[in-house]
Amino acid sequence: MPCVQSDTLTTHDWPFCASLMLGPWRSAVPWARNYALACLAQWELSSARDGVAICTSELVTNAVTASGTLTGGPFPVNLWLLADSTQVLIMVGDASAMPPGRRSPAEDEEGGRGLMLVEAFAARWSWSRYGRGKVVWALLDVP
Repeated sequence: MPCVQSDTLTTHDWPFCASLMLGPWRSAVPWARNYALACLAQWELSSARDGVAICTSELVTNAVTASGTLTGGPFPVNLWLLADSTQVLIMVGDASAMPPGRRSPAEDEEGGRGLMLVEAFAARWSWSRYGRGKVVWALLDVP
């Protein structure tokens, strides 16, 4: 499991954890979202489902896009979910070392709002280097 550059997150006791390796294809996004929702149901944390569904979808979409730009692939996208009764931590790893970037898309542009959505639902989000790539994470409070 990757280390997240935050003492609070790395030293926190997470009683629930799950992971999933995905291919770097658009079809991975609904699989990741459904997996995250199934984990929440199993952990009896379904009250966090809306935020987790959106953040998982957006982070995996960004990772698939980043991985798709690399030569020599395909490179996997990794999803890690950690939770306790009050918080859910979503981490998504990809092989691209390029940091995530928040965009300001035009009103008629279809994409580019992913990190704005993550910011709207997450208490915090950030990223860190992981191997040759990176992990982007979002910490959500359980309502």
